[in-house]
Amino acid sequence: MKPAMRSTTALASVVVAGAVLMGSWFVEGVRATAATAKTTTETTSMFVTETMTHFRIHSFDINADADDLIPAPGTPVGTPSPGDQSLVNDQLTSTKEHDGSFPIVGFDSGTCVYTRTVPDGQSASSPYNSIIEHCLATAQFAHGSITASGVIVRQGSATPRTTEFTVLGGTGTYAGTSGTMTLTFGKDFNTYSFALR
Repeated sequence: MKPAMRSTTALASVVVAGAVLMGSWFVEGVRATAATAKTTTETTSMFVTETMTHFRIHSFDINADADDLIPAPGTPVGTPSPGDQSLVNDQLTSTKEHDGSFPIVGFDSGTCVYTRTVPDGQSASSPYNSIIEHCLATAQFAHGSITASGVIVRQGSATPRTTEFTVLGGTGTYAGTSGTMTLTFGKDFNTYSFALR
């Protein structure tokens, strides 16, 4: 899969794994305290401070390459252009291996819209000569969902830069959630590091 497409899809997944509900910390319905957070669950790496919950999750794109890019009317097929969209459609898994695999903890769904593509009038060596996508996605878990939004930036075919997204809110167990998610792109999967209030 093309780095641009796969990385776009993965970004939204990050938003998913934990949240705050009325002063208590939950990860997929498992209550954690600052003293027990590191041992509360086998499915996610997590720790709690007095004001924030921190955890990581992996995201695996399940789209075929051809399904990743939806061209805007009048734009060329197969080459990103402003207005094109890429689909966010990932399996979300634990970062901890269990019995030879990484347990699935949810999925995500959303879109990223290309707002800038190259060439964009900048010189090829300019750090601002970038492909930019604005993304909105929702991660769905057994007990609710978390929605996040942010921007992915990359130069040419390079791996996108590590980026930070805003957690907009959630439903169910995750109602009232806010915070950030840091998205780190990898070869086979992406890693999302959350800091939630």
